[in-house]
Amino acid sequence: MRRAPRRKGRARTLSWPRAPLFGALRRVFPGALIVNGGYDRARGEAVLRAGAADLVSYARSFLANPDLPRRFFEGAALNAPVKETFYGGGAEGYTDYPALDG
Repeated sequence: MRRAPRRKGRARTLSWPRAPLFGALRRVFPGALIVNGGYDRARGEAVLRAGAADLVSYARSFLANPDLPRRFFEGAALNAPVKETFYGGGAEGYTDYPALDG
């Protein structure tokens, strides 16, 4: 997750379907707002810059990229998540995604 400085006032306009929800949530919820659901680095940074959220969760990206902060920092390609290995079964999917170093 990535935390942004809290901004007062209205969030700037964002250009994806969930954007109107962010403004509505800000008006009724004074706490930290965490968004989740299909965010890549660019969209996560945009939502933080706009002040529409305080934190971004990169859940699936983290499952497939345990070194996600480093990948974001270096602009490296991401491993594609394999949904069939999420939340069940054995170690496959949790321990065998390749790291940047090998």
